[in-house]
Amino acid sequence: MKWSEALDPRPISLQRRQDDGDRDYSTEERSREMDILRLFPYWLDTNQWNAILNDVNIPSLFILTGPNGGGKSSMLCSVYTAALLGICGLMVPAASAVISHLNSIMLHMKAYAT
Repeated sequence: MKWSEALDPRPISLQRRQDDGDRDYSTEERSREMDILRLFPYWLDTNQWNAILNDVNIPSLFILTGPNGGGKSSMLCSVYTAALLGICGLMVPAASAVISHLNSIMLHMKAYAT
């Protein structure tokens, strides 16, 4: 199977809420959120590899689940990179991004051979 065939054509979307209506969020609650539109893996050429663009809305905590090979690790690396670049004031690989100040970023991923 080619790498381009392994990419799932459906985007992953992490949404905290469906419809907020006119809800007024406090400044503290909004300051913990991360809202990124059309995030893409910076290591893929979006023109050549047909990369999946994702909309991400992350509250202070989320749980990411899915099948093996479903793109969880790629999504985590993309979000981690966007957060790191954003808080450093650099360009984020997305159409738009709102990233709150983070005191620390911790990412630990293990790969096990079967």
